[in-house]
Amino acid sequence: LISDMDSLQYVYKGQCGIAGREYFKRLGFHVHMMRYDSDEHLKKIVFLEYLRGHPEAQNEYVRLKTELAKKWFETVNGPFHYNKDKTGFILGILDKAGWNDEEVRKKTLQSVIEKYNIKNAKANVKAE
Repeated sequence: LISDMDSLQYVYKGQCGIAGREYFKRLGFHVHMMRYDSDEHLKKIVFLEYLRGHPEAQNEYVRLKTELAKKWFETVNGPFHYNKDKTGFILGILDKAGWNDEEVRKKTLQSVIEKYNIKNAKANVKAE
């Protein structure tokens, strides 16, 4: 995987503090990769589905990201602070979406398995 991304001029940056997520970057672009059944992937789906179903939360997130981008653009530790400052909002949305409910997590994983027609997958999710 790393050598394939390297051949596309992406630099591997490791997990950057998020277990199970691989981070790659090249000028103007970044890519996050994770297993389809990892907690990080399922969190991302739960978060995005909540935003899709709640335009007011979606608009608030856009405003927050715009504000933080202006605040941290081109500062030495800007990407770190930009992401750190989004964390509270993201955790709040995950809470509203029921992320801590094991049934929500199982349904999310099952929808991923069905949507992408993943063979031999098990919808086993453990609560954190």
